[in-house]
This record gives sequence, C-alpha cells and structure tokens, in this order.
Amino acid sequence: MRYYLTLVVLTIAFIGKAQNIKTISGRVQDAKTGRPLPYSSVFIKGKSIGTIANQNGVFSLNISDNLANDSLTISHIGYTNFYGIVKTLSEEISVRLTEAVVNLSEVSVEATKLSAEVIFNLALEKINNEDGYLQDQFRLDAFYREIHTSGSERTGALECAVEIYDNSLTQNFKEIVIPQFRKVYDRQQNIDQFIQTKEGHNHLLLLLNGGINLIPLASKYKSTIWKLPLEIEKITYFNDRLVYVLSNMSSKRRELRVFIDLEDYSVYKNELILKTEEDDQANYAWRKVTTDGEKCGSIRDHQAYEYRKVNGKLVPYYFFRKMDFRCYDLTENKISSKAALSKELLINNTATENVPKVSPDKLKRKKGLMNRKEPYDSAFWRYFNDLKDISIDKQLIDEPIQTGANTSVQVKAYAPKSAIESRPLKIGDHNTYQFNRADTLYGSLTPLLTCYDVGYYHLKIDVDPEKEWIKGVSIITFKMIEPSNRIRIDLLEYLKINSISFVDQELNYTRDLDAVYVNFKQTLKRDSTYSIEVAYEGRPLDIDFDIWAGGFMWDQDDQGHPFMQSLCQGYGPKGWWPSKNHVSDEPDSAAISVTVPENLFAVSNGVLLSTEPLDNGRNRFNWKVTNPINNYNLAVHIGDYEQSQENYKSQNGADLSIDYFFLSQDEELAKEKVSMVPKMLEAYEKYFGPYPFIEDGFKIVQSLYPMEHQSCVAVGQYFDDQLILHETAHEWWGNSVSSSDNADIWIHEAFATYAESLYIEETLGYDLGQEYLNVKKGDIHNDHPIVGVKGVNHFHYRIEDKYFKGALMLNTLRHMVDNDQIWFNALLSIQQDFRHSFIDTKTLLTYMNDKLEADYSNFFHQYLNTVNIPILIVQQIGDQKFKYKWEATEKDFSMSLKWNQFVISPSTEWQTANFPMEDFEKIKRLEGRYLIKVDLK
Repeated sequence: MRYYLTLVVLTIAFIGKAQNIKTISGRVQDAKTGRPLPYSSVFIKGKSIGTIANQNGVFSLNISDNLANDSLTISHIGYTNFYGIVKTLSEEISVRLTEAVVNLSEVSVEATKLSAEVIFNLALEKINNEDGYLQDQFRLDAFYREIHTSGSERTGALECAVEIYDNSLTQNFKEIVIPQFRKVYDRQQNIDQFIQTKEGHNHLLLLLNGGINLIPLASKYKSTIWKLPLEIEKITYFNDRLVYVLSNMSSKRRELRVFIDLEDYSVYKNELILKTEEDDQANYAWRKVTTDGEKCGSIRDHQAYEYRKVNGKLVPYYFFRKMDFRCYDLTENKISSKAALSKELLINNTATENVPKVSPDKLKRKKGLMNRKEPYDSAFWRYFNDLKDISIDKQLIDEPIQTGANTSVQVKAYAPKSAIESRPLKIGDHNTYQFNRADTLYGSLTPLLTCYDVGYYHLKIDVDPEKEWIKGVSIITFKMIEPSNRIRIDLLEYLKINSISFVDQELNYTRDLDAVYVNFKQTLKRDSTYSIEVAYEGRPLDIDFDIWAGGFMWDQDDQGHPFMQSLCQGYGPKGWWPSKNHVSDEPDSAAISVTVPENLFAVSNGVLLSTEPLDNGRNRFNWKVTNPINNYNLAVHIGDYEQSQENYKSQNGADLSIDYFFLSQDEELAKEKVSMVPKMLEAYEKYFGPYPFIEDGFKIVQSLYPMEHQSCVAVGQYFDDQLILHETAHEWWGNSVSSSDNADIWIHEAFATYAESLYIEETLGYDLGQEYLNVKKGDIHNDHPIVGVKGVNHFHYRIEDKYFKGALMLNTLRHMVDNDQIWFNALLSIQQDFRHSFIDTKTLLTYMNDKLEADYSNFFHQYLNTVNIPILIVQQIGDQKFKYKWEATEKDFSMSLKWNQFVISPSTEWQTANFPMEDFEKIKRLEGRYLIKVDLK
C-alpha cells in the first residue's frame, strides 16, 4: 500500500477564539510569615486544567468562560487549600495559605500502626495493578522548559508546547507532538558535553518517561535508589487529603521523600536529591570517565514528580529535574569544567474523550531539542498555560520573533497514518522469553535456508526522501549446498514484491509473514551457482528501539536537508531489502548502488567505484565491498555530506585510506573529534592485529544513530569519543569475528566495550583504563543472562549487560589470569584464528580455556548464564583472623583473588586466613579489579 505525503496544517491560534478567556494572576504566600510558597498548585477543582507557581510563588492561569462557575483551587503541601469561584475573582489576587497542623487523634489508630515499608509496598501494588491510573486513550497538553549553563555562562534555553498521546500512565510514551516552540537561545551551539546533548539525549523524553510511567517506584527496578529503607517522617495535608510523608535522610549524599494518600495509597509526589562535594569525584552521580581522562558527573541531582486526582484518577501534574555537573581532571586532580541543566514539565490539561489519532513527532528518537528552529506564534502563547517566567530566566531567554497572530505551522505527516500504525510486528515478548512462531521462523535455520549459501549481493535502490520510499532490486547470487527446487529469502511483509526473476523466467513465490518462498521450475543442482533478482518497493520498517527492530531512519539536518540511514541490527536487513536474513550467512562480497537527489551524497560500505549523474536530477553512487560482510552491516547513509581524507600505515605495512563523512553544517566539530582516529587504530592494531578490511578502506560517517557498519562506521550525530571507540572496535569484534546466532551477540558487544578501556589504558594509563570500566557498573541490571536463547533471534530485549557486564567480566578474567602476556596473546589469537568467520559461545570459551592455560568453565557459566554477581563475605573472628566465602554463586564456582601480597581462593564454604587489619579494610578494593561485591562484616 502506498502512503502519500500530505501537509497537516495546525491552526495554533485556535485557543481563545472559540470562547472568551479570563486570566487570573497572583502570588501565593504563607499567611503567617509572608514568605512565598514556590511551586504551589493552581487549578480548577475537579478539572485537569491548571498551572503551577514559580520560585517566587507567582502564577498566571488562563481560564475559559465555560468554567466561570467552577472553583479555582490553590494548594501547597502542608497547607489548607484556597477556593474561589472563578467569576467572582479579580484578575489580580493575593493568596495567603494557612499552615495545616495535623491532629494525630484525627488519624485512625490502624493507619498509624502501619510501617513505612508496608505503606510503600501498598503504593507499589497500586501502581503495578494500574489501580486508579489512567488506562484509556488520553491526551495531555503540557509546557516544557529546558535551560543549559556552562561555567558561569547560560548557554541555551528552550520552551515548547507539548501534546502527549497514549493509552496508559504506566507505560513509556511513544506518541508526542510539539506544535509550538518559543524563546530558543543557543549561545554556544549546544556544546555542553557533560549534559550529554551531543550524545543526542532527549531530556524531555527522559523527564516525561521518568515521571509519568512511575519508573522510580516500579517494583521491578529493585536496584534503584528507591529501594532505600523508608520511615514515616510525618502525616500532613496535600490538597485537603491526609498523606504520609515517607522519607530516608540517612545519608549525607541523598534525600528521599514520598507522599502517599492515607486512605487509598495513591502516590501524590516523590522527590529525590543526590548530592556530593564538588571535588569528591568518586561519588559523582551518573558519572563516566571520558577519553580525555576526566570524570564527569552530577554533584547535585534534584528531581521531583507530582500527581493529582481528576475524576478519581491520578494524573501527572508537574515534573522537574535540576542537575549540577562537574568534570574532574583525574590527571591534574582539579575541577576542569562545570555545567548545569534544568528542565520542567507542566501538564496543564488532560483529555480522555474524543482523543484523535495523531502522527507522532520524530521526537521519539533520542535526538535533543536545543537546535530545533520553528516559527513563533504570539497568539498561541497568549492563551497557553505555561510556567510564569522566573526572574533569573528572563536574563537568559531572548525575546521571541514576532511573526503575526495568524501564523500557522505546517507539520509533515503521512496519510492515512492509521495504515502505518496497523503494521505491527508479530514477534513475541523477548523480554519475558515469550517466543512465538514468528520468532522461530526468523531465528531458526530451516532446510530451505541451509540448502544454499549466499556468495554475493548487489543491491540497487532508489531512495525518495520526500515520500520516505524505497524502490529497487536485490540481486542474490548463491551456491547450492543441497539440491532443491525451492529456497527461502526474507522481506518485511509490508514491503511489496514486484517480481522475482531467474535467468529469463519470472518465478512464483508465496509469503508467510516476512518469509518469502521462491519456487523454481527445475531442481537447482548441488555445488552450482545461481542468481535471482527481487524487485521490490515500499516504506521500510521504522525503528522501534523498545524491541530493537527497524530498517530505516528518516530525518533532516539543521539546515533542512534530508538526513537518513539504514539501521537493522537485530531484526535484520529484511526490514528494508530482500535477503537471506540469518546472521550466519555472510556474502563473500557485495555491491550497493544508491540513487538519491542530486543535492545529497550516499555513503555505503567498501570503495566508491563511481558516481553517475542521471537525467532526472538524481545521482547514483556505486559502492563495492571485497570482503565478507554481515548482512545487517550492508548500509546506506544519506545526507548533505562533505568529505575529508587521510592515510594510515597499518601494522602489516599496508596503506589504509581513512575517509571522514560529515554534514556540511558540522565540519569544524567533525575535524576536531576525528583527530583521535589514527591513535585509536594504532591501539586496536596493537591488541587485536591489523585492521581486517584493508581493501575496503575505513570510513567514519556522521549518522542519526551509531552502528558498526563494516568499513563505514556510523558514529552518531555528534562524533562522541566513546561511540567512535566502540563502533570502530566492532570492525574486529563483530564484523571480522562474528557470532553465528544473535543469542551470542555478547561476543560483539562485550569485547568492543572492553576495547574502549584498552584505548584509555594505552593513552592515559592502566589506572584510568580501569576507572573507565568501573564506572559502567552502575549500568548493569543483572536481570537477564548474557547468553540468550538460540534459534529464535533473541536480540530484542534490554541488552546493556551484554555490553557492560560482559566487558567487566573480561576485565575480571584478565586479573584472574594475572599474566598480561598470556591474556593479550589470547585476544590476538582469537582475531587471527577466527578472522572473517563465525564463532559461538561454546567454541569461544573452549578456545579461551586452551589459550589461557586453565579451565574457566565455571567462571564463564556464573557470569554468562546466571544473573548473580558473586558476593564475597569477609568476617572478622579474631585479632588478625578472618573467615570468608562466596555467596550468590553456582555450586562449583571458583575465583582466586589477589590484593597486595595476599591471594585467597574462596569457595561456597567458610575458610579462614590471617592478615593485618589494614589489609582487611583494603579488601573492598577488590571490586576495582573484579566484577564482585565485597561484604565486610
């Protein structure tokens, strides 16, 4: 089915035209002291329309005339509410709230007997059961503000209206539209590295999903800060309801409060403050070590999420998060830079009836908002309820550009959108190991797949950026392993096959989900080579990062030029072109011919053979790959690219051409960031051997999303150092040495992540290399075994542990071996003996046991096939006598540990040892060398 591009015109001055608006402004103060009450709630009783006072207690609320007989309500935690009929109130009011003192005799005896833990668990149960939360289709109208500061200079700000559409308040949002921007200011072109906008993070999405789906309180997130023990701090009033205030103030570095309804256990607010001293870099929150040897993180992270009831349902109301960042130079032992980020989201209207289906904004990708430029319509903002400017912000934000009251914004959409939304993937829930027939069909090697071996692909495609449409031909050349008159290829079921031809014949075929069964008129002979041509067209599969399925990403750069790329790891190339989709079959070589509008450049794998100008204002780029290549790594990147080049002398003496492709708008950024590339290649060649694809060259490509596309490494939009290191490491780990089933994808990701630390070690020293790895421990979930399930394409679930836990497991093994010559010789041997070939977990572990000259089978089983991190229990039983053992390990687990001059070999049974007290206190440092937890009794 063809989807025609349409223009949907949003008339954004509609508010206030259909009905009159009354604006009530004022200030909320403490009746006794006169001090302002910041962030007081201001809303219409029983309705979802409202706003919130700023730091000075100042507010302004627009109210339509059909609410003239309703009550304006103003509330603040711990105070009695203010009520006033809208039509009787003047446009300027002064509100003085009286502190509400709770008389405990009014509180039921049974309620006060409940412990904080019981109260909290009852609240969790209510959330998990979605009891009292919106579960129907709804729309939230919201206001979002984001402010960036670098050093003492305010560097960026944005404000925007947001429309949020979804079905449940306990799920991540996927449908978001931004109809209006205003007051965008960007003094340093968004270069605040610690705020991580250059990694493409979308702070609106992080704030929205962090609050609305109640992640901080969901019981499945057992490792979060919210697992801290709580106590009942007090009972007070919130919007005329009695609430428990549960808190944990036991640490100097954190404060935690949760406000829970006394009767029905609804969570009205949760608030967390993480803090540390400015130079206490070891305890920075959300920290990471950069490739420059700086530890960057937050010294203060204040976040709060507030909800209120409308028609008996709890709805979001106001979220904020304010973070103060530092970068600490670990070599100079001093603060090297400072930054701050403030973000606020006000939900000022909730609708649950007649909610339309919408075209989602491309916001659901991770791309940030700071550089977004759109027209400003003063009429829209005149009647839109937002957060009244705080005085400090007024110094920061430029005056908006006036474009007239009747300005409208045109937003691109696809019609009929409902047709696209009706294209669900039929895979199971891989997160819960619920596999279905489609998973087996996609992941298993059936006889109609194993009967032939692909030797060569030639993909010829014409890409239409306006229609987001691909039309082309996939020429598949293959050798028959077993005779057959039928083979299977794969293509997304929603892409149209125009024909399948063989020599001069047009072949019949049948389709089953994404599987395409091709019928020949004669039996194809064993050891003979054949070619078929599959002509197809359609709109490729959109990226869904929740389940890691996709085919293509469509976007624009800041100048409005199309900016696109293929991205299909996990689901496979069938998401955008016809192929044999299983990862175990790599072609020996390939070619890609890409036709695009003449103002664009198409980058693909291998060497560019030619560029052909066509008569229709389009150019064809012809690329050739001479090495074996993973089918998901055959890729296209399309944009307004410029190119630079340099030469590199490989370890084996060969000349390697390095090409850099970057958007015209980002030339200066690109040249600065890629200066590390030759040193990186030198380090990787030292540890893993010569670059494995010399004949195809090496390219770094600016892209919408990072991916290890062989010989044209996609590094994301901002040339982040870590992404350059990681995706390039895949040229060895993943592209040259490849897993034969996605269940073993950890081999790609763990070794590539570990390689990052080796570059740090090579350039900044061993200690910083270890620090670089250890800060990743906070990203480990321990909720799935690293090795997945074979035969079902088990890739689409949370995969962080394959990266970070896998890398730290390798680092642990290095220290167990305790001989760097043996260790690094083993890594080099893997690359030499399995170059351009496949490997699975069993084969790799057997090989490593041999090369490391010991049997580590139980160690590998513990870290790869279970979710538990070994816990070393050490207990003092005498003056200098201690006992120790392992907990949370498999029965036969063993690991020798070394610190100072001591070596111990714990088991699951108690053992004893003698060593000085000062050494006992240093045992905790073992966590820096091994992926274990040390519990000192």
